[in-house]
Amino acid sequence: MSASGFNRRDYAKGVAAVLTATLFWSLSGLFIRVIPNADVWQITAGRAITMSLGLLLFLLAIYGRGTFARFHKIDRWALLGAAGFFAVGSTLYIVSLTLAGTANVACLSNLTPIFAPLLARVVIGERTGPATWFAAALAIAGVFVVFGTDFTQGSALGNALSLVVAFCFAAQTVWLRRYRDIDLVPAVCLGGIVVFLAVAIFHGGLAMSLETMAWIALMGFVQLAFPLVLYTRAARWVPAVQLTLFALLDVILNPFWTWLVVDEHPSLNAVFGGLLILAGVLISVIAVRRTLPGTPALEPVGER
Repeated sequence: MSASGFNRRDYAKGVAAVLTATLFWSLSGLFIRVIPNADVWQITAGRAITMSLGLLLFLLAIYGRGTFARFHKIDRWALLGAAGFFAVGSTLYIVSLTLAGTANVACLSNLTPIFAPLLARVVIGERTGPATWFAAALAIAGVFVVFGTDFTQGSALGNALSLVVAFCFAAQTVWLRRYRDIDLVPAVCLGGIVVFLAVAIFHGGLAMSLETMAWIALMGFVQLAFPLVLYTRAARWVPAVQLTLFALLDVILNPFWTWLVVDEHPSLNAVFGGLLILAGVLISVIAVRRTLPGTPALEPVGER
């Protein structure tokens, strides 16, 4: 099958899916503010395992008795890549927060639109035009305006790990594009189990109250499992760099929800930076749509 065979209708479906995914991802800040008596490690482990449970329930609903056969049928490299990049990125994100400032980690881990087009060009031959590169630069500038951080704070290791997190999310996105003809939800499900086991083995201290457990479980289902299903579907029709650009809308939506629900007012930097991110996303949409007159949007990258 040609890797370029999608049109405006496919693209619109992909954009709708990734926008909805980002909307639900952006609830993370709100959940963290309402979850009682839990540290970041407990939230990470609990969210990961309940995400995996949510994805497994989704797979059971779709494939029924054939669900576990889906795990065995996935290409080995597709499985290792999708599960591994998710597990490593999720775990290192938490580790980086313990070594560097939150703003540092937030900025550096959002550099995915830099890594995504480079990886996509090398791995799947997906080319990024000048307009999309400009859109990515504009959106990343918006992230830095929002957080306005000083990178001398925290350790160099923490900053370096934040960059690895950005690389992992970009690599996972490219992997989803590379194997878009395969349902990789089972692989992401396994990745969540790996995250849970890694935290349990190397950190421990996961005991929590039933109320805390219930909130974290809700977070795992709503804020992670559901959007990940949508994101894997969106990767079938949306170029890798644009997927990561849409994900940056989380930087705008996260403070919006906390303002709306808990009256936490965003700063002027958050407003101006958010406008830059939004402008970058809109430019990328226009750039891609101009190449979609109902015919393939990307140059062929080979047959599989």
